[in-house]
Amino acid sequence: MLSRVAAVKALRTHNRRRVTGSSGRRREGGESEPQRPNMSRHHFCSAVPLLLVVMMMCCNTCGPAAAEDSNSGDVRLPQRVGVFLPQKTSVLPKEGAGPGDVRDAFASPSLVSAGGVIVALAEDRKWHSAPQHPVAKTLAIDIVAGYLNATEPWPSMVAYITSSKWNAHNVFDRETPKDGLGMAILPTSLSKSNELFLLVGSSYFVFDATTQHWVEGGGDIHLFKGEVTPSTEDEPSKRVRWGRPQSLLGLITERNKQIGLHHVSGAGGSGIVLERGWLVFPLTALKGEEKTVFTIYSLNGGRSWDVGTATPPGYCMDPLIAEWEEKLLMIIECADGRKVFQAGDVWSAWTKAPGVLSRLWTSEPNPRGLNFALGDLLTLNFGIRSVMLYTQKGFPQGEGKANVLYLWVTDNNHTCWPNFYG
Repeated sequence: MLSRVAAVKALRTHNRRRVTGSSGRRREGGESEPQRPNMSRHHFCSAVPLLLVVMMMCCNTCGPAAAEDSNSGDVRLPQRVGVFLPQKTSVLPKEGAGPGDVRDAFASPSLVSAGGVIVALAEDRKWHSAPQHPVAKTLAIDIVAGYLNATEPWPSMVAYITSSKWNAHNVFDRETPKDGLGMAILPTSLSKSNELFLLVGSSYFVFDATTQHWVEGGGDIHLFKGEVTPSTEDEPSKRVRWGRPQSLLGLITERNKQIGLHHVSGAGGSGIVLERGWLVFPLTALKGEEKTVFTIYSLNGGRSWDVGTATPPGYCMDPLIAEWEEKLLMIIECADGRKVFQAGDVWSAWTKAPGVLSRLWTSEPNPRGLNFALGDLLTLNFGIRSVMLYTQKGFPQGEGKANVLYLWVTDNNHTCWPNFYG
């Protein structure tokens, strides 16, 4: 169900380029619709520095601690810090039962906050050799979390992460047959109030001595619900209580028979909570031989779940979802470039949304590979005005590879590229 290629993919980035097209088409309200104030481009862009700290939390999950100076001359970025570091960050077993050990790599980060606790999630990866065959290696992959007090100022968080008290905690490791290795991949998270929801794809590998290969089996997809207790006295890691994993494979298999999806996994990154309180997760799958995307959703706060019965047309992958002007949007990579789709009622159909976030559209797929990667999306409301922020890798002049991070902000009337931060 879950391919090994997907299981060993690198740190979750999207193979996307920086778009330089015009800003989105302006929407004029009808007679019964109150007109939004026309914010000038100057005031629109001047709000960007106030939002940088939010994006730093979304984008810095690895790399050494370092002081950051802005090239813009009037903004000093917060210090960045490596949250999970290979061969350094200790991973504690569930419930802290025993000493921790280090991992060979961390990947596929997901960040969520609930009840005053920030939870950083990721895959942890460790190489293992087959029994009696030390050359035949494969990865065991679990899901780990690091916990921070959201009420602390950023310098205090950095000090805590770089101290000896900081550890990663095992959240999920896949049960396996004897001598098997579990793989739990692409953590996808969201939160509502003091509740956390985590979607994880999983499978296991068993070594076949006859073929001398690791054989995959037991593909599944699990949903976890966590609760953050209200106490502020305990360590943040002691305030989050994860429930038992619930398999969604049967539900998804039954609901998608009509569209024939298989090899289902989470999309990684984040789900969203709509303004009406509905919870939505993006997923990926195969439809025949083509990659596609779809959603699962809950209308009652996570007590029960259903499956969106529509997929965008053709080949598509790497979905990012957002609510924008009361519409559910999905930004995806298609065979003919990056497109923005919007959903019908209860996601019965996905249609292209021309003029919406037009700077995100491209006319060809991944023209520059990994070097222009569209990163996280974040929507914020300022009274009656909504803005969307997104990050993107880019090339400063004269450089041969993408080594800076661009921050864009748009309200679909203006799009501001404030500067690059590297």
